[in-house]
Amino acid sequence: MATRTELSDIVKSKIDELAPFDGGLTLITAPGNTGNNPIETYIDQFLNESAKETLLEAPSHVLPLSAFSTIAFDLTNKKATIILPDTYLRVGIIQFSSWDRPVFKAIYPGDPEYSRQFNRWLRGGKSRPTAVWITESGVAKLICYGVTSNTGYQAYCVIETDAEDMPDKLHEPMTWHCAFQVLQVFEKEKQSEIAYTRYLKALSLL
Repeated sequence: MATRTELSDIVKSKIDELAPFDGGLTLITAPGNTGNNPIETYIDQFLNESAKETLLEAPSHVLPLSAFSTIAFDLTNKKATIILPDTYLRVGIIQFSSWDRPVFKAIYPGDPEYSRQFNRWLRGGKSRPTAVWITESGVAKLICYGVTSNTGYQAYCVIETDAEDMPDKLHEPMTWHCAFQVLQVFEKEKQSEIAYTRYLKALSLL
C-alpha cells in the first residue's frame, strides 16, 4: 500500500515526464509551492476517480474482491438473489456449487442476452450460468438462475476503493489515469493522450 501523498508524487513524476516546465506546470517540482500548487489539488481530486476507473477496466484476476454480504436462496425456483452494496462496481467471481463454471460479469439491460434471462426456457442455468442485474423498489440486485444448493459457493464483487487502499499492482495504471485527467484540465492534449495510452498499456500488462 502507498500513502495518498506517495501516490500524488508518482502522478506528479508522470506529469513531469510528459509536460514541459512552462507556466503553471513549473510548480510541480518547485520547493515550497505545495500549498499554492493547483496541480496538487487536481491530483487529489482525481485520484479516487482514477482508482474507480482502474477497477472497472482492469482484468478480473488482479482485482481486490469483497464478499457479497446478502444472498437470498430460492431453491424451489432454482435461483439466488444477491443484494448489491452501495459501493458495488462489478462482479468479481460468482460460482454456485450447482453451476458447471463461474461467471465474472453481470448481464445488464441492453445486452442481447438480457431479455432472454426472464424466459424460463431461454435463461442461463447450470451449464450456461448468468448473473442478471435488476432493480426492485430502487434496490439493485443480481439474479442467478440454476442454483440448487446454498452451500459450497463463492460470491465476490469489486467495490469502490480509495486510491491509497488500492493494491500495489494497480498503482501504475491508476496513476497514469490520474496524470491523464490532470493534463486534460491544463489543456495539454498531446500529453494527456500519451498518458492515456500508457494507462491502457499498464492495464494490458497486468
